[in-house]
Amino acid sequence: MTKIYFLFLCFITFANAQDYKKDTIELHETILYDKSKFRLKRVGPETKSKSICLQFSTIKDSVKWNKPIIESFIQVNAPKKDFIVKAINFNFSYPPKEESLKFNLKLYKSSKNTPVDTVFFEKNNIEISPSDIVNQSYKLDLTDDNISYNDEFYISVLMTKRLVDEFVCLSGVILSNGFTRNLTTNGGFEKNPLGAKPSVNADLLIKR
Repeated sequence: MTKIYFLFLCFITFANAQDYKKDTIELHETILYDKSKFRLKRVGPETKSKSICLQFSTIKDSVKWNKPIIESFIQVNAPKKDFIVKAINFNFSYPPKEESLKFNLKLYKSSKNTPVDTVFFEKNNIEISPSDIVNQSYKLDLTDDNISYNDEFYISVLMTKRLVDEFVCLSGVILSNGFTRNLTTNGGFEKNPLGAKPSVNADLLIKR
């Protein structure tokens, strides 16, 4: 069974779990767009709690430590309307302080609340340096990529470089719809234990 690696999981209450399920919020940011035609929303978990801390193996780990290469999938409950993906946000329990991270990002189509093996956007070798993180969050601006879609989808994250000497991990939520895939064994999509998934969300410009 594919495993998502919990470095620690402490003091989780049912009340917290309920808060995590509030997936969609209105944004009030300085982004230029025609408000008569679009509305800006953030969809997905926003927690930066240290109660759940998620870290994933990388390609180098698989060689050095004989660990599986894990691709993680985060569901985005987007509306069935035309929208543009403006940004993807990553929320850390413990952000990097000295070294940088690298990862690959893909956006997958979805069917019946499960990712399907169809990619409609891909961006590789994205680097996060400590100076890029503000209030435990990193915003990946995708405005120039002009990503248009019209249904729910999944964000895929595959770490290609993580820190050696620092304790760094993403925050996470439970009782959700998180999946992983073991690329070492070419496995299929598997639901995570406790419905865990990283605190990663999307800023969408939705057509009215």
